[in-house]
Amino acid sequence: MLSLIIYAKRPLKTREVQYAWAVKDSGDAIDEAAIPDAKPMLSVCCGLVFINKESEIIRLAHYTVQEYFPDTLTQWFPTADFDIASTCVLYLSFKHFSGGPVQTYEEAHERLKIPLFFYAVDYWGYHAFACSFCTPQLLNLLTNSEWVSMVVQLCDTFFEVRERPWTSLDYLWPSQNAFHIVGVYGPKSLVKTLLAHARDFGPDQQDNYGRTPLSWAAMMGHTKVVETLLSDGRVRSVAFVVL
Repeated sequence: MLSLIIYAKRPLKTREVQYAWAVKDSGDAIDEAAIPDAKPMLSVCCGLVFINKESEIIRLAHYTVQEYFPDTLTQWFPTADFDIASTCVLYLSFKHFSGGPVQTYEEAHERLKIPLFFYAVDYWGYHAFACSFCTPQLLNLLTNSEWVSMVVQLCDTFFEVRERPWTSLDYLWPSQNAFHIVGVYGPKSLVKTLLAHARDFGPDQQDNYGRTPLSWAAMMGHTKVVETLLSDGRVRSVAFVVL
């Protein structure tokens, strides 16, 4: 509970934390019986957190707590990023999200309203990068074109589907593959694994912005990923596009 609140890349709403808590005790869909009530969640933290009634955001209760944890994070929560990355990836693998990209703007916004999905689709990669997260489950998902398209379509990094309705479904259909994703998030170990095992899609493919995975990695400052991609004969430096 505390590691979720402290390590999250943005403030989490109570419902998001409740869903994150339930993920590990669910099968291939959220088990409603596994979702804890808010009061027991607060009680186990012994007064260190509270819920803002207006925003529904759950946060640390006092500035002294906020000052204490940054200097002691690795002592108290050594596996926090791994745990959060694992939770997000497991959640995004649930059957509710297995049908690939949505077909309409309305469907996109309905999916983004599902508790925890908004956070998981935006930030799983950042937590994965922080702990070099590379599991067989994640590799299987990244080699599943439908899953990759679903993640790319709705994550804030690649598309502006949240900003305005599109007049053409072409804008809803993603053109990035798994190499674009790892180029953005930067886990070197995952890039190496994909280069070795993923043969159905290319590491030099341009997306609808004219960007290759190499271009995305360079823009994000992931030097090791750039070097790893350039070590593969399929990646041409001349295809390196910077916008």
